[in-house]
Amino acid sequence: TSALLVHEIAPGQVRKGAPYVFEIHATNCSNGTLQNVMVQVDQLTNFSYQSSEPAGSKDGNGVMWNLGDIGPKATK
Repeated sequence: TSALLVHEIAPGQVRKGAPYVFEIHATNCSNGTLQNVMVQVDQLTNFSYQSSEPAGSKDGNGVMWNLGDIGPKATK
C-alpha cells in the first residue's frame, strides 16, 4: 500500500472569473514519519493559482508545495 494519500476538495460549481477555495490534503497512512514531503500539481490550464497556505511555488504550468515532515496518521 502507499504511505501517502493525496486527495482534493473543490466546490461543485464556481462562477467564471471568481476566486474559490480548492484544497489538497496529504495524509500519512503509515505508522512512521514521512520526511521532506512535496506535492506537485501539473497542468493548471483551467484555473490560475493565486495563493495558498502553505505557500506554493509556481513550476512551469503547475504549483509545488514543500510540506516538510508529516507525522504518523497526520494530514497537512
